Amino acid sequence: MGYWIYVNDKTQGPLTLKEVKEKILSGEAIAGDLVTTNLENGRWVPLSGLPELQALEVPSRFATKVAIAEEFRRSCNSCGKVWHSLVSREVEIEKKELKEGLMQGATGLGGCATCGLSLGAAAQHSRNKELYHSEIERLRSCPQCGSKNYEEQIIQFQQ
Repeated sequence: MGYWIYVNDKTQGPLTLKEVKEKILSGEAIAGDLVTTNLENGRWVPLSGLPELQALEVPSRFATKVAIAEEFRRSCNSCGKVWHSLVSREVEIEKKELKEGLMQGATGLGGCATCGLSLGAAAQHSRNKELYHSEIERLRSCPQCGSKNYEEQIIQFQQ
């Protein structure tokens, strides 16, 4: 059976029940959006009124989303110092480091779309990559003794 949903002034479908659930869970579809199983002459009902979705909590337009943040809680095995670092921050820095490494390689192989053939650009990408790498190393080293011997937990909290 196919489902059609009316979201943001557009009809989407046919969708499987799984696809409808995914749209709800992602927040793309909400309780007030309409759904039908027969596009030609079917009755449109709110998503929250569809029996197949009763077990699923359909968010309303007025529901507030709770933002969840994650951080690393690290405990140094050498001196006992505890420090914290946001997971999102480390992921972002790692992405930047990877990008700079790719740009450095592209520049060295004949140029990148952003920088052209400049050796200066390749050197700048190298410096940027080293900067991001040292920042990751700093975040993953004990701020008190500099040790990289630590235990790590991921803590979640509401923002």
